[in-house]
Amino acid sequence: MEKQTTPSPLPQPNQASSAPPKSSSSKRRLLLALALFAPLALLHLLPSSSPYRPSSLFKFHHGGSKHHLPLGDDACYQPESLEPSAKVLVELEKTYGSQEFLLRSAEWLGGAVRVETEIYDLYGSVEEDPVWKKFEKFHQYIAKAFPLVHSSMTVTKINTYGIVFEWTGSDTSLKPLLLAGHQDTVPVEKTTIEAWKKPPFSGKFDGEFVWGRGSCDDKSGTIGILSALESLLEAGFAPRRTVVFASGFDEEGSGPRGAGMIGPYLEQTYGKDGIAMIVDEGGGYAEQFGVAMASPGTGEKGQINLEIVVNTLGGHSSIPPDHTSIGILSLLIAEVERNPHSPLLTRENPFFSQLTCGAKFGTTIEPSTKKLIEKSQTCDKMLKELGNLLGEDRIQRTMVATTQAVDLIEGGVKVNALPEKAVAVVNNRINVASSYQEVQARLVDLLLPMAKDLNFQLDGFGTFHSSNTSSPAAGVVTLQNWSVRAPLNPAPITPTGKNVAPWELLAGTIKSSHASRKSAAEGEPLIVVTPSIMTGNTDTKHYWNVTSHIYRYAHISSADMYTASGVHSVNEALKATAFVDAIRFFTRLVLNADESDM
Repeated sequence: MEKQTTPSPLPQPNQASSAPPKSSSSKRRLLLALALFAPLALLHLLPSSSPYRPSSLFKFHHGGSKHHLPLGDDACYQPESLEPSAKVLVELEKTYGSQEFLLRSAEWLGGAVRVETEIYDLYGSVEEDPVWKKFEKFHQYIAKAFPLVHSSMTVTKINTYGIVFEWTGSDTSLKPLLLAGHQDTVPVEKTTIEAWKKPPFSGKFDGEFVWGRGSCDDKSGTIGILSALESLLEAGFAPRRTVVFASGFDEEGSGPRGAGMIGPYLEQTYGKDGIAMIVDEGGGYAEQFGVAMASPGTGEKGQINLEIVVNTLGGHSSIPPDHTSIGILSLLIAEVERNPHSPLLTRENPFFSQLTCGAKFGTTIEPSTKKLIEKSQTCDKMLKELGNLLGEDRIQRTMVATTQAVDLIEGGVKVNALPEKAVAVVNNRINVASSYQEVQARLVDLLLPMAKDLNFQLDGFGTFHSSNTSSPAAGVVTLQNWSVRAPLNPAPITPTGKNVAPWELLAGTIKSSHASRKSAAEGEPLIVVTPSIMTGNTDTKHYWNVTSHIYRYAHISSADMYTASGVHSVNEALKATAFVDAIRFFTRLVLNADESDM
């Protein structure tokens, strides 16, 4: 957990200059203001004590300007709230508002948590590795919990444990709605079990939270979808538009066996661009700059894992060279970390759209921040300044730059034997304005001078570079892709805005769902819906061919989790009322899609 720090208060509106900040103190204030724009996709990665979490920053935005920027109607366009007209919704809302349904839904989610579906990275095939058999029990559970879904829909198993449910509509000329979620979870480290307030696979409902691994990521999504579909079937609803639910089983391992095989099946079944829209796990909603904002992910950063391999002659440790292979590798790693990727913010980046929404609708944003974002709409110089400013902050930099993290290292087999080989793996999350090929080329350019200075040859992704001297080289540095996961370029950006029917449908559904929640205050303003960028990858990377309308959104607020840092850590838990709200959202999404001619 990060140490808590107290940022300096932001200036009052009448103290702020309308010009973009120039001094270091002004830059710090602006960074603190912009920190609230971090999409909800990031919030679950932040420790609860982080100074960059919205809850710890709002108190420093006293009395901000409530005069919106002169941004046009098309800037952060907000569709109308979309309320389904289907009569079945009236009865379902009564059901969803009951204590009986709260208990039933909590048990649906809790029962799924009790079926352990942890996965790690390195497994064999489904046919060869018995570790996958745990998903048989999960399939048995959902078949018992959701009998109408299984009896009323076509159920297709893909690679044994991937599942595709098809609820065939009466009008097969309409492209289907595809909902997605995954069955697997990250592991619970055995050394952390005692730190859990409730056992991690108990699925216990304590009257407020449902506890355990997967309660937030992503059994709340998978079970939330199944709960909505079961409820619609119980209410007698029959769709006009086909609804498809795809569920992989190794998303936390990049999804090659689950969604990686479901994707080709979907393309073969429905055709290229044969799906109307996809909604999978992703961003959620939270209060940002004084207003409620929902942040569906309309893009994902790419990813490439790069190996740095140093090969040298071995020998006895009593007669060492100046640098062993581990020492050379350490120098190379230090050079990588000394040279982070430069920020590059483009207007195509969904994070820029999110900044625009905050500037247009935020009530506590500082005028100088608003002015910089406004000018960045048309001025490339201001856009670059904004990107560079964001790049100075550890959290915001992830939105506007390729990041790099040295996560794995290996070398040496015995204390008195010189290591002949040392290996590090660098995880790169690729800016939406870049590519994995660009990341590869940059690493070669960065490390080649050092390799030559050390009299090492360098093999950069198959291109060989000799050492500087005519004397025998001290060894070889090899730069190559990590064999475990293939590189992935950033996802295509999903269209948003006026007259983009799937976006208007999603945003309108989010607005009506948020307004319909039990805790909604009378007369509260409608939630603002903004595009955002996902720093991680979801199963949707396997579905690019079936639609260009891919939205990564979980209708959950970080305030509804016991601790937002617990999604992949200890004490993962979700409020049962929030889970019911997620079921409301999926229900309304199905009904609105059914009434749409998109």
